[in-house]
Amino acid sequence: MKCSLVFCLASLAIMFGPTSASATSAHTWVAAEGSDSNTGTRLSPFLTLQHAVDNTTAGGEVSFVDTGDYGDANINRSITIDGGGVRGGVNFSDAYGLQINAGPTDQIVLRNLDISGNGVGQNGIFVFAGFSVTIDNCTIKGCTTDGVGIQRTITDTEKVLISNTTITGGFNSIHTIPSAFAPQVTVSRCFLSGASNAGLDCRNGTMDVANTTVTHMPNFAVYADTSSFLRLIGSTVSQSGIGASAFSATITLSNDSLFDNSTELGLGAGGTIQTLQNNARAGGTAGSTNATATTF
Repeated sequence: MKCSLVFCLASLAIMFGPTSASATSAHTWVAAEGSDSNTGTRLSPFLTLQHAVDNTTAGGEVSFVDTGDYGDANINRSITIDGGGVRGGVNFSDAYGLQINAGPTDQIVLRNLDISGNGVGQNGIFVFAGFSVTIDNCTIKGCTTDGVGIQRTITDTEKVLISNTTITGGFNSIHTIPSAFAPQVTVSRCFLSGASNAGLDCRNGTMDVANTTVTHMPNFAVYADTSSFLRLIGSTVSQSGIGASAFSATITLSNDSLFDNSTELGLGAGGTIQTLQNNARAGGTAGSTNATATTF
């Protein structure tokens, strides 16, 4: 009888497999009172975002039970991280809040997240690789370097889509960094404020910006360099050092409002500012000698 019992228990173990608390799932949850020893369901949530990401299958989703600080994370696969109505918190103190090093076909969605470097963390979201990264309805603050930094490292078709997002402080709000491969960045309905260097700093690839406010940047509000292309449409640029400045790059302005900047337009060597002659300017000076030659 004892042998039969052992045999039955062994059979059950084979049928149901190991009782690992960290088995991967298509949908995992985190909670302020969770534990990384849990199973990751809504009723048994994880504690940290990194553990949830590591235990979510490619193409899956991480959700939040309640408001809390869930730490930083390195993302290396297709995934959706959605803070939902409670808004997920990512507080960090090192190089990256959310670092994206995904594959050439991976699609990442970051939605309803509050990301803070607390004045010491460097980059709120940093994109190295992935087919597409969508950042929607997030807040990013307290970073010392970039709110969103993008430095493409592989020959994928890297697209970064940023919408309905507020980024305050830091050195740059949104920054594309020179590399061997050029990303495509789209920014819409965002509010960028208080970066010490630039709100939009485009030094690689293309950046299309629409219906966005860039304000209170003591140096540059909009800056393009290194053979990049930045197109600004239906946006407001205000109360900054230089409204729009191009060096060895092209900026196109259409239906934009530039007002109360110390200098509205600035051009460096090899820079071009194109307009569709439908923009408004008020306050501040028109710009450098080259810039005043541009029909606004």
